[in-house]
Amino acid sequence: PAARALASADDGALADDEDGMVDDQGSDDASSRPTREGQECLLPGELRTVVEAVTLRLPELLPSADLHTLTLLLNALAQLRFAQKDVTDLLTEELLANEARFQRMTGRQLAMILNSAARLQLFDPRLLDAMVSKTRQQAGSLDSQALCLVANASAKLQFGLDTFQALYAQV
Repeated sequence: PAARALASADDGALADDEDGMVDDQGSDDASSRPTREGQECLLPGELRTVVEAVTLRLPELLPSADLHTLTLLLNALAQLRFAQKDVTDLLTEELLANEARFQRMTGRQLAMILNSAARLQLFDPRLLDAMVSKTRQQAGSLDSQALCLVANASAKLQFGLDTFQALYAQV
């Protein structure tokens, strides 16, 4: 079931959970495996092997990825708690590589990326600085759901008082 999150987050069986992440409803049977920083990976051995095989192909696939694809990849990895540093570093680099693409980020994508970063514990200073800037820039255009999700993730990532003032000025 979790492999479907990697394959297609547009599938009707997937739904957004309370923190803006795309969840596969009803997948309670995954075993736990430790990953970095005390997180638990929700992948049984065979599925973990499949996800690792997919992530090995990322270097050749990412250069042609659009922002929607990058957002869904980060979201899927966060849902699976698959926090291999080389994979998350690669996704972070690609996310920041194209400024024009980054500037086209929607409020929903911002919320998903922020929540993925919080769940995966991505504390790359360049990513956080870019996300703080994007959060402040988009604060006035977020719908109520995106505003709540962005505020929640911003708190988890400790974005600071100026960011919260920008967000809560919209309430």
